Amino acid sequence: MSSTKILILEDRSTDAELICRELGAAGLDFRSLCVSDKEAFTEALGEFDPDIILSDFSLPQFTGLDALDILRQRRIEKPFILCTGTIGEEMAVECMKKGASDYVLKSSLKRLPSAVSNALAAAAARDGKSKALEALTASEERYRLLFDKNPHPIWVFDSQTLEFLAVNESAVRQYGYSREEFMELTIKDIRPPEQLPDLLRSLHRTRHLEEAFYTGKHKKKDGTVIDVEATAQSILYGDRRARIAIVTDVTEKKRAQEQLLHDAFHDALTGLPNRTLFLNHLEFAVARSTVDPESKCAVLCLDFDRFKLICDSLGYSAGDLLLKMAARRLESAVRSGDLVARFSGSAFTVMVTGFSDLSQVLNEAQRISDLIKAPYDLRGQEIDVSPSIGIAVSDNHQGGAEDLIRDAAIAADDAKSKGRGLCQIFDATTHKYASRKLRVEMEMKQALDEGRFQLLYQPIVDLRTSTLHGFESLVRWDHPERGMILPAEFIPIAEDNGFIIELGQWVVEKSCRQLSSWKREIDNASALTMSVNLSCKQFMQSDLADRIVATLFDTGLDPQSLKLEITESHIMQNSELAISLIEALRGLGVEFSLDDFGTGYSSLSYLHRLPVSHLKIDRSFVSGMMQNQMNAAIVQTILRLAQSLKMQVVAEGIESVEQLEQLRIWGCELGQGYFLSMPLNEKDAASLIGQDMFPVLDLDHVEIHHLNKTE
Repeated sequence: MSSTKILILEDRSTDAELICRELGAAGLDFRSLCVSDKEAFTEALGEFDPDIILSDFSLPQFTGLDALDILRQRRIEKPFILCTGTIGEEMAVECMKKGASDYVLKSSLKRLPSAVSNALAAAAARDGKSKALEALTASEERYRLLFDKNPHPIWVFDSQTLEFLAVNESAVRQYGYSREEFMELTIKDIRPPEQLPDLLRSLHRTRHLEEAFYTGKHKKKDGTVIDVEATAQSILYGDRRARIAIVTDVTEKKRAQEQLLHDAFHDALTGLPNRTLFLNHLEFAVARSTVDPESKCAVLCLDFDRFKLICDSLGYSAGDLLLKMAARRLESAVRSGDLVARFSGSAFTVMVTGFSDLSQVLNEAQRISDLIKAPYDLRGQEIDVSPSIGIAVSDNHQGGAEDLIRDAAIAADDAKSKGRGLCQIFDATTHKYASRKLRVEMEMKQALDEGRFQLLYQPIVDLRTSTLHGFESLVRWDHPERGMILPAEFIPIAEDNGFIIELGQWVVEKSCRQLSSWKREIDNASALTMSVNLSCKQFMQSDLADRIVATLFDTGLDPQSLKLEITESHIMQNSELAISLIEALRGLGVEFSLDDFGTGYSSLSYLHRLPVSHLKIDRSFVSGMMQNQMNAAIVQTILRLAQSLKMQVVAEGIESVEQLEQLRIWGCELGQGYFLSMPLNEKDAASLIGQDMFPVLDLDHVEIHHLNKTE
């Protein structure tokens, strides 16, 4: 008997070798050919003429579905087994619909030999069934050959009494009964007792059909129960009306299908129900609570504090181990009727039902939290974790299951923002803020693409010479519905979602390009500088220096014309890294200003080490210095400190002539504020550059009269 020819469709030679090794270890006699693309596969169908095809699902520019389409188009009926990684339940079902015989995960190759044998046997059975029926009427010898040597169990039984009349060698071998023992049995004897009603109903329903298909369970002589599929054909056996049945053992196939179904509704890491299964159960619970107000349900959303830190410190495998240990604790913690699921990352959800009072839910949340907080032994290291828990209750809840989950997640985020190990009940105000924040996030990204962000330029004036020193660029958002939006509303959101990196880079490029253009086109602009604020996240980017250098080169701006403004909090996050970054850019000529000085850490122990050339006095001190002696003292102290450190000072928020005169008396070099000028658009700023003296300080103005008077 010739060996089986197996065509392997696989682009990884190591996987093909593992397949061949597994088949060889099972004692299968075969020859194999491995191909990896569509052209080679098509050629092999004709030249190699395989008996069976084993195919990976995803290949370069080719898939298992494509291979099945080729077979169908050529009307080639060969057993086809997918031997691949997890592709999802829907795709696996689609492959089965298109003609795949079976589905074997690469992680479960031990099942491959039996799958191959079953597929070959099923193919032989399909081919052999019609031949067997012809042989029964044509020749006893041919009947015996096809009947006895068929790899699938075949038996003949009386249509009325269900007694066995004949069985083949495969039936004897697979079921463990001798031929004589079979003749003492009926079909009912090999069915488990609980399957008998289904068997009798099926036989009654199909007794008038020439051909019928059965599924169910069979019991072997040793008590083993297997899943089977059988095709039965009506025949005359001597003078008796009988049926001949070809039986296929589909136990492994059904087990694989059940595993596939399980995987579709459970988390691969923890084995807990996943989002889909949790949502199905929750939808039912919410619907029940709508009909029966006494039947309330709640969702607890748990997210571990410091989980990323644990993964970064101990490795992600340790993080996975922690999640699996926590999952087992959660399983043991929930009550009967409740459900725990893993959603993603370190986020778990618990559905709590059958309570009448919110205090019961809070007690349950506290009990779960206490259980989770107990120390974990991660490979010899004792780790403490705490969960932030958000709670949403169906009582008076207007939405469905998805809304309940969302609200619990919002409450969990709120709890996490307030500290560690806290529990927070959903608040509609928090939801309103989260919705507005999400809307702003989406609109911001669209606004940058549509050019709705714009820059205004606030003049910085040399108070000693009454001339324009430069500008500070200020970003504004021209919203199509809400008008001009100030940075205080959208910058914190951009910082939170990371959009600030992209927006900040745009501000730097736009500012540098604008000043470079003014310097080329306006005579008085040659000495002007441009101050640009850097966000904390932008400042801590490892490639910031490279980005700044590339921007200066691209816009043609002299590095000495650019001043980057940072706050004390930026530096304190990583002072050594910040200092090295500032020194690198100052080496090119770029200047740095310490913004909002006096409102942050203001540590003199590191101030003298900072390579910054300017201090900016915060507007909160300037605005109150004429009425508040404490503010005035702070401003004078900052000015004296800057003079001793040889730094220039920029006073922000100058709003009156009195403030201006006082700052000049104290020796403040530079200033900006609404008294001097509001932020200007590009056109108005260009007009201002062309003037020899700053307008508000012109000697023809009454304000300069007061200023001279104080001098």
